[in-house]
Amino acid sequence: MYQFKKELKKSLLEGRTVKYIAEKIEFSEVHLSNILNGKNTCKKSTAYFITKMCNEHNEVEDYFIKIR
Repeated sequence: MYQFKKELKKSLLEGRTVKYIAEKIEFSEVHLSNILNGKNTCKKSTAYFITKMCNEHNEVEDYFIKIR
């Protein structure tokens, strides 16, 4: 499981809203917000999808911490 580094939320979004990103990746806004606030963990595939959707040049490890 992967947990988002919540201090990097602003740099990941780059001025976009959570709602905009959630619509693009077809997640609920609440679920994505919980991930980005560090309340929920996610699978590596989800972390990869979020990272690449926001910035294709970054890696999962730039924004997420592997736990478990």
